[in-house]
Amino acid sequence: MTVEKLDKGLGVLAEIKKQKNILDLANSKQAKICLYDNNHQLDIDDQDNQLLKALLVKNVSKKIFELEKEFNNL
Repeated sequence: MTVEKLDKGLGVLAEIKKQKNILDLANSKQAKICLYDNNHQLDIDDQDNQLLKALLVKNVSKKIFELEKEFNNL
């Protein structure tokens, strides 16, 4: 493995770890999504919060899958 591939691989692994931390937070029952519009926090009810968390989990899971695929192709 070349130094460039090793460096890229370490970067991908670091990003995977970061995304998994986001995933853990999104799956936490205590986590609440906050949305802002012009620096004002918007009120989000529990149902919308659950939908936003599910969307976040889906997107982060997809990103982790793509990063793992990229790492395996190095």
